[in-house]
Amino acid sequence: MVGVDGSEEADVDGEQSSATGTCHLEGVLLLLRAKLEAVEGGYSTVEREFLADVLLPGGGSVGQMVSAVVETAYLTGVPPGLLPQAVS
Repeated sequence: MVGVDGSEEADVDGEQSSATGTCHLEGVLLLLRAKLEAVEGGYSTVEREFLADVLLPGGGSVGQMVSAVVETAYLTGVPPGLLPQAVS
């Protein structure tokens, strides 16, 4: 089975589970197909569907950076600036 970070995970018996891996892959493909259909149908944009997954030069994703900035804004009560500094 493939973990969220791309590494392979072993099942309970220490063996790779091809059935679980296949199910996971099918789910990812279904999600990708739905996003592309939404873009093709004009209901969304490529940027809206995939921006959070864009990798930044530091190795993190836009989604991770934005999540950290939003969390800080809620904790402090101070809205973020327009161009927040990258969270390392």
